[in-house]
Amino acid sequence: MVNKQALPQRPLADTAAGRVKGTWENGVATFLAIPYAAPPVGDLRFAAPRPPEPWAGARPADTPGQAPVQENASRADAILPKQLLGGIGEDALTLNVWTPSPDRDSKLPVMVWIHGGGYQIGAGSAPVYSGHTMSRRGDVVTVTMNYRLGSLGYLYLPQEIPEANFGLQDQLAALRWVRENIQSFGGDPDNVTVFGQSAGAHSIASVAAADGGADLFRRAILQSLPVLLADFTAEVALERSKLFLDCLGMPGAGLAELRALPAQEFLRAQRAMAQREPVGQLFAPVIDGQILRREPVAAMRAGSFDHAQVMVGFTRDEGLFFVHGRDDLWNVTRQQFADQTGPGTPSKAGTDLLDLSDRPDGAPMALVVADVVGSQFGTGVSRFAEARALAGQPVNVFEFRRQAGDEQIGACHCAELPYVFNNLAQFDGSPLLADATEQQNVDLANAVQDSWLAFAKTGDPSHPGLPDWPAFELDGRAVLGLDFPVELRMLQPTGESTPKEGN
Repeated sequence: MVNKQALPQRPLADTAAGRVKGTWENGVATFLAIPYAAPPVGDLRFAAPRPPEPWAGARPADTPGQAPVQENASRADAILPKQLLGGIGEDALTLNVWTPSPDRDSKLPVMVWIHGGGYQIGAGSAPVYSGHTMSRRGDVVTVTMNYRLGSLGYLYLPQEIPEANFGLQDQLAALRWVRENIQSFGGDPDNVTVFGQSAGAHSIASVAAADGGADLFRRAILQSLPVLLADFTAEVALERSKLFLDCLGMPGAGLAELRALPAQEFLRAQRAMAQREPVGQLFAPVIDGQILRREPVAAMRAGSFDHAQVMVGFTRDEGLFFVHGRDDLWNVTRQQFADQTGPGTPSKAGTDLLDLSDRPDGAPMALVVADVVGSQFGTGVSRFAEARALAGQPVNVFEFRRQAGDEQIGACHCAELPYVFNNLAQFDGSPLLADATEQQNVDLANAVQDSWLAFAKTGDPSHPGLPDWPAFELDGRAVLGLDFPVELRMLQPTGESTPKEGN
């Protein structure tokens, strides 16, 4: 390990495009907004990421970069703080690195985070995803990335735009950057763990399914992998993209016209599209036959992760995130909703939804919706774990169960994030923090983060602060319940869990 006292006042690291100069913070070198690709503007909008232009001298890497083009505010902001400090724009293909030892000989494990947000919102540069604590506690190199979102990342018009899956291509380019450059930051390019949540977990599945993508990581942690996030067929993606052009008011637009538009026009059209398609995913990776030849979630179960050690999990109340603040659902009972959407009404989808929940007639409709949406995450984890077990491939499974301060949020989607990153101060004011003493929250954050760190180092998330955490097997179905206290549980085929006897 390098002697930090002997390092220059500002940490330096070399990349293929040039040298970067970061900052020190409590023994961790931080490098912000390092370009891994050229800005996707002008002729590079709707094009595969290109290498960044080389620069001379030491480029300052001490200021947060732009977040990808997205809405400034979303319903998720009431739960998950966003704080896009560098503003929003298209010059956002950057990544951030935290390292306790920026020395080529350190060979530290590398953890690369891919953020979620439904392929619509989010940024690896958000303070809630700071890798400082991860690197300081775990002696690892932590990387977070941005990638193109929404229509700018996933518009699919093969007759006009010869390429597709630009956001996924960005992720692949960022991971290739890690493989080629991370040794300069003290990381081991042969020991990379990717971890991501929601659309970030789905992104990891897409990376693994893409040509050459599986070679870019050794281990993977998939948090809240969404089955309901469709793997778009080319036909579905083309239909959505044509709807987008209609909402843009340019149904016959060509590539040159789309490249000439201000970025805000894409957001305006996405808002209009969401009004016309209130249910369902607007944009996501598409099976285009070039970058993606297989459906990512199906490919997972078929063996796209056979080369890797894997940890997967979900939260106990995933679906409550998606009904937060929906008074129209909390103030209507299941029976009242059924009366509004029964025979003779146009909402067959609504009645179909009721058939998927066992809630009593007097239950708020919000809980019915939360049950149905939430089950998709547990089902996805259960099916993947079963497939791994059948193939003789080890997998560790977790369920985050800690109740948040707001009972209408519970242990909802995203509830594990403050604890994984151990950035509790960044979540001040967020209802995600558990209704517990400060020390209990700190203890749980340490236990959770130490599991992620142990897995990145050894492929085994067990550590002295936890009960024994065996791999998932069909006859045991072990899942670790992350709560106060942490306890081993049994994962049922439905995705629900019950305590294991004797624990």
